[in-house]
Amino acid sequence: MAANNSFSDGLDFFEVFNDIGKIGWFKTVGWFIVICVLNMVFFMISMGIMMIPYVGVILAAFFMMTFMKLFNSYSVGLLYSDAYKISKTQEDIKEIPKAENISERRDVLDEYEEISKDKKEDTIDSMYGEKDE
Repeated sequence: MAANNSFSDGLDFFEVFNDIGKIGWFKTVGWFIVICVLNMVFFMISMGIMMIPYVGVILAAFFMMTFMKLFNSYSVGLLYSDAYKISKTQEDIKEIPKAENISERRDVLDEYEEISKDKKEDTIDSMYGEKDE
C-alpha cells in the first residue's frame, strides 16, 4: 500500500502474501508474537498509570499509547525495509558475472560496487519518492 500509494493494493492478498514471503514467514510470525507481548506490557503499564487520579488518564493517553503506536509503526517499517534490502541485494548478486582470474575479480568487484551504489540510490528514491533536482 505504501510502496504504490494505493489503498486497494494494501487489500490485495496475493501481494501481501508475496511481501510476507520476501520477509519470511518465521520472521513475520516471530515479530508478531514479540509485538503482542510488548503491547501487553505497555498496556499493563498504561493501566497502572491510569490509576493516578485525573493526570494518569492524560499521561497514559498522550504518552504511553502514542509511544506504543510509534514503536509498532517503526518496527513494521524496519521489518519491511529489511526484506526490501535483502531482495535487492540478491538481485544485485545475480547480475554479476563470475570471474576467472584475479584481475577479472577486481573488475567484477568494481562493477559490483558501482551496481550497489546505483541500486542503493534507486532504493532510497523508491522508498521516499523521486529525488528533487
